[in-house]
Amino acid sequence: MPRFSVVMPVHRVQGHLRAAIESVLAQSCRDFELIVVDDRSPDGCAAIAEEYADRDHRVTLLPLASHQGVGAARNAGAELACGDYLLFLDGDDLLLPGALEALAGRLSESPDVLLFGHDRVDWWETVTPGGDDLTDPLTAAPVPWNRVVRRAFFTAHQLHFRYGPYGHLLPVHRALRLLDGPPAVLDRVCVRHRIRRGGSTSTTPGRHHFTLFDAYADVLADPDPGPGPG
Repeated sequence: MPRFSVVMPVHRVQGHLRAAIESVLAQSCRDFELIVVDDRSPDGCAAIAEEYADRDHRVTLLPLASHQGVGAARNAGAELACGDYLLFLDGDDLLLPGALEALAGRLSESPDVLLFGHDRVDWWETVTPGGDDLTDPLTAAPVPWNRVVRRAFFTAHQLHFRYGPYGHLLPVHRALRLLDGPPAVLDRVCVRHRIRRGGSTSTTPGRHHFTLFDAYADVLADPDPGPGPG
């Protein structure tokens, strides 16, 4: 059983996918599996992922039968995963050098959630902070790529991602509420998240952004989950 399962949903990111995959394969910590979930991308994502899977047993290509969105792709990858911890990395993100080794060193006490820092890179390749204030973990950016979650904890509490825009908000917030105390923290930038000019939910104008209000309404209405199984 690997220490980490890196789940990478891909859709229309063929120009960045090789760099994303190689940033995982180049990690000094080798104790991981990489699950690339092809969300029926119309470009060459599946072929690129298959190429890596053919030559490295740690890479698995999981093709979905139809385009379902990033939430469904993350869920499918998590269901297939067999590692101790889940790390969700988008197909145009980068796992920075030494990240998995640093994370593994912080996981000696097997916390259910470990938060870490991330930064962002735009289409001009300008890198800016990701907004993670790790001095107060509860104010860290509510995104799936700045944390690892113990897979047994994720599964026991059915922390699946919702379909549609902003479907990550409820499980991200619920996971923190399920903890007995504050989450573990690694004060280190581990992921470089790419902000795309177009082609992503966050950068494409439209009425779908109004679903953000619905997503936070669900978060606020979410009943206290209690401690439950760990």
